[in-house]
Amino acid sequence: MILKSIKLENIRSYLSQHIEFPEGSLLLSGDIGSGKSTILHAVEYALFGTRRDDLTGEALLRHGKDSGSVELKFAVDNKEIIIKRMLKRSKDSIKQESGYMIIDGIKDDLMPVEIKTRILELVGYPKNLLTKSKELIYRYTVYTPQEQMKQILNEDAETRLNILRKVFGIDKYKTIKENISIYTSWLKDRSKEMAGMIVGIEEKKLKRDEYAKESERLGMEMVSLAPEIIRSQAELKKIKEEISGFESEINMLNDKKRRFEIEKMRLSEKTSSAEKNRKSINDLQNQLLMLDKNIAILQISTGITKEQMEKSVMEKDGKIKEIIRYRAEADEKKISYAKMIDDLAKEIHEKTQQISALRQKEEELEKNKIAAGRKDELAAEIEHIEKEVNELNMKIRECQLMISSSESTKSKITAIDECPTCRQKVGDAHKKEIHEAEERKIAESRQKIGLFDTDKKEKLLRHLDLKKEHEDMHKRSMIAERLMSEIRYLNRIKAEISAKDEKKLLLEEQIRQMDKKSDELASIDINSLSAGLENERSILKKILEKEYMQRAIEEKKRMLAQLEESNKNAGDEISGIEIQMARLEKDISSAKDLEEQYKKSRLRLENAAENEKNLKMKEAGMKKEAEGIGKLLRLVQQEIEYKEQIRKNIEKTLQLQHWFEDHFTNVVSQIEKQVMAKVYIQFNELFRKWFNMLVNDSMISARLDSDFTPCIEQNGYQTAADNLSGGEKTAVALAYRLALNKVINDVVSEIKTKDLIILDEPTDGFSTEQLDKVREVLDELGMKQVIIVSHESKMESFVDKIVRLNKEGHVSKMTVG
Repeated sequence: MILKSIKLENIRSYLSQHIEFPEGSLLLSGDIGSGKSTILHAVEYALFGTRRDDLTGEALLRHGKDSGSVELKFAVDNKEIIIKRMLKRSKDSIKQESGYMIIDGIKDDLMPVEIKTRILELVGYPKNLLTKSKELIYRYTVYTPQEQMKQILNEDAETRLNILRKVFGIDKYKTIKENISIYTSWLKDRSKEMAGMIVGIEEKKLKRDEYAKESERLGMEMVSLAPEIIRSQAELKKIKEEISGFESEINMLNDKKRRFEIEKMRLSEKTSSAEKNRKSINDLQNQLLMLDKNIAILQISTGITKEQMEKSVMEKDGKIKEIIRYRAEADEKKISYAKMIDDLAKEIHEKTQQISALRQKEEELEKNKIAAGRKDELAAEIEHIEKEVNELNMKIRECQLMISSSESTKSKITAIDECPTCRQKVGDAHKKEIHEAEERKIAESRQKIGLFDTDKKEKLLRHLDLKKEHEDMHKRSMIAERLMSEIRYLNRIKAEISAKDEKKLLLEEQIRQMDKKSDELASIDINSLSAGLENERSILKKILEKEYMQRAIEEKKRMLAQLEESNKNAGDEISGIEIQMARLEKDISSAKDLEEQYKKSRLRLENAAENEKNLKMKEAGMKKEAEGIGKLLRLVQQEIEYKEQIRKNIEKTLQLQHWFEDHFTNVVSQIEKQVMAKVYIQFNELFRKWFNMLVNDSMISARLDSDFTPCIEQNGYQTAADNLSGGEKTAVALAYRLALNKVINDVVSEIKTKDLIILDEPTDGFSTEQLDKVREVLDELGMKQVIIVSHESKMESFVDKIVRLNKEGHVSKMTVG
């Protein structure tokens, strides 16, 4: 795999940046925090997505931005691939959105997990490792942060061996042995369990024989019972035929009995109804006499109709209620309105005092508005000076870098005797010429720094004055805003005063209107009106009573006529019912012998049916018992066959257990030892080789022990890695890292990232001589693409291309060298 380019949008310190990755060696150079590691994290995110531990969406998306993206272009197996992954900020978290993958110009929109699956297929990483811990391959073959490689060196032996087993895929042998142990243990338990399942098989066979004999006995008894059931059914049929001859005559007799009872009930109802009608007629005649007497008692001498009297009563009653209600309400309203008028007068007085300062505040506002007018002009001038100061800082930094570069060149030219490229001797004259040229550059740069520094101080003094003046303008602006708010408030109070004046005048007018109407109502005599009302109500009551009694007389006369007509008809119906009952009673008494014969036949039928029922129940019981025994017989036979099969399975299980314990486990252990030995030999050889290249000191050497732990010998004595210098520790970690990379690429043949390696600060603490050795190590690797992150300026001479990174205003930017 070869990286081509990457595009970052709102990723950590980057707003929008496109970076090209050439083949060969590339150096990402810059100060701490300039954004070097962000590029490496973005590459890993594009390939595999976010990680819960150290590559979360919160760690990648730039603060204050709602979305971001990474687009990576690379080549695998002569295919050009473009991946784009996107991040989106939601209410509670930052999540991956769907992205896309383009392979040879064909685009597929994919979910994050689908992109990861495609990548694993393309780069050939074993899926059984990647689903658990993807860094085991990518983090140890392509990109490993320096602190993580030192971490594996400091782990205990067992943890380190487990990590390396996973890296090389050797942990599968350990897993196989653990699974064998679990499986054989299960086989043992299974054998014991099955042995318990076949206990009692002989007793089951004896039980099977008993059930077979009982089933045969029941079959013979059911054969002997069949003739009795046939005789019982024939007798039952004969009795049923005899009974069917009586049923039509019995039905006719029962019908006549029902009709006789119905007529009897009708006679009783008609007789009772006639008696009630006679009583009701007497009551109605008495009530009519009483109503005539009551009407004669009432004396109504007025010539006014009922409707006229009702209207007059309603008018007088309404007039009296209106006068009483108005007088009560008028008194209450006058008291309430008077209180409201007093309250409004007080509020008007208070608010008039509040707006007395309105004119003064308006004049003060105009003064502060004029004074704050230059605020925006001053802010623009301050921003311009800040930009000029930043430009001067950059120029001073460039001069400082020039001085540092010249000092380095002077040091290098003094130390070498021959050119490292053409291998020609470097004479003293040439060294002096270069030395003087670099001195001139240093002097010029220092002179420029002095001029830039003087200009910078002047601008900073001017910046300070402007800031003070701008602060004063800001204070006046704040005062103006406060005054505007107070004036708006006082204007609202002024409007409220006008509204309250209008309301006060309206209330006073309403009181005058109520006084006028009260004077008009005072002239009306309520007592005289009340006396006339009571007299009219008494007359109206008598008129209503007379009308009610006249309607009652008419209704009762109508009811009396209906009752007399009903009683006449009832007498005719009663005579007809009595004649019909006498005829039916004669027919019923002549059929008494028929019922007696029918009852005897029904009794014989019941006895015959009971006998047949008992025989069939006996037959059904025998069948059910035979079925139950047959079912038990089948179950016992199935259980015997099942236990016989289990006995055969026990023998097979014991043979399988013996094969796993005595043969297969030993084979797996031998394979694991051979593979681990092969890895160890190659790993140890490469580690020693690259450590010696980086350190180049005959008094110190390094090797790996059987647990893959680095062993350091210094002056013939073994020492711990913690006792080494910073550069020597880095050399141990880098040699271990490179050896592990080489062995993984050789052992795991399917991976397709063998042409790429990313080294993160690989020379931390290295001396100048060790830095020179790094060039030899890089040449020894033979990688098509090497990406190095370092702040060492000497590394610039080892690589084909340089990308310099710096951060301005929390935004990372790059320049290509």
